[in-house]
Amino acid sequence: MKAFDPENHWNTPTQEGTINMPDELDPLFNKLGMQLRFHTISGKNEFHTIADMVYIAHKFFTENRIES
Repeated sequence: MKAFDPENHWNTPTQEGTINMPDELDPLFNKLGMQLRFHTISGKNEFHTIADMVYIAHKFFTENRIES
């Protein structure tokens, strides 16, 4: 997985509304998406909410990586 870049806010939609999430996070995105199918409590649309959650997970996993 690529190192976390705090300057790259890929979870922010473009003017066209597209979010360009890194490919390696697709499986996590899909799993979290299944958990949110029934409701979104933030007031944001479903895809933006999931992208924010994946961004938080990405930051967590890259900052807390255990070196072997």
